[in-house]
Amino acid sequence: MSGKSVGSFGNVGEKLAELLCQNATESSFNGTAAAAPRLPTAHSLNHTGGYDDLSALRVHTAALRARLQGLVQASKQKRSTPVSVGHRLDSRVLTRLRVCDTRVFTRKEEKRAVNTAVCMLLDSSGSMGNTTVLNKMGIASRACFVAAEALYSIPGVRTAIATFKGHDNCVFPMVGFGEKPDHSRFNITGSGGTRLGHALWWAWGELCLRRETRKICIAFSDGDTGDSPVTQAAINRMRESGIEVIGIGIQDSSIKQYLPDNYRIIKSLDQFTPALLELLREKLVA
Repeated sequence: MSGKSVGSFGNVGEKLAELLCQNATESSFNGTAAAAPRLPTAHSLNHTGGYDDLSALRVHTAALRARLQGLVQASKQKRSTPVSVGHRLDSRVLTRLRVCDTRVFTRKEEKRAVNTAVCMLLDSSGSMGNTTVLNKMGIASRACFVAAEALYSIPGVRTAIATFKGHDNCVFPMVGFGEKPDHSRFNITGSGGTRLGHALWWAWGELCLRRETRKICIAFSDGDTGDSPVTQAAINRMRESGIEVIGIGIQDSSIKQYLPDNYRIIKSLDQFTPALLELLREKLVA
């Protein structure tokens, strides 16, 4: 110890904690790292008021909700089938005994129920424009709101939504898991670049904390990302974690290069419901 007492070095634990905090503050997010990165943080989003065409949007919501509920009902339905052995007779098929068919006992056939967490990511980069109906932002934000409202009413499904702009280390949550969607939070204007990868890492962190057995991430974007390596690394990690990732391209097919088997392109809000249903048909009820 070179003649120095132990106390002269101070509290080693405090020194280590100070160094670790300093390194964490100075380090930047690196989504391509093999180990779990320091995830982006959530920041509050300024709201500018709700949609003027809310009544028209509710028509799309009702249509999507009805179709989704049909899928969910099919997945949770329990059917009884006649079998040859059992403890309980099925009175509806007793006539089979007259033709020597012994399948007169009942057996419940159970199917798996829906137990899903969905995290949606909305691109609000500058190329998306504002939320007028004809702009990409208007189409994407309305599609996101319609999906959020429809999924909110489905038992066993919990949905969270966040938007991402040209910032590496932050996202802007709009709806929390289990929270009722508020249309005033969706009326936002685009700005900055497309940092999809960082948003995906945030979604990965949120979904990994969920207890639902099925986890799905839906990304809405209108162009190629400015963080391509981070995007691919995040998608790879999600798949390794059992999270399914699907993409909705807004008048652009760039999302295809990252999700070649799980994407759809929409040019208008009318195309959104069939596109989302097609993507979710197997994932939501499987």
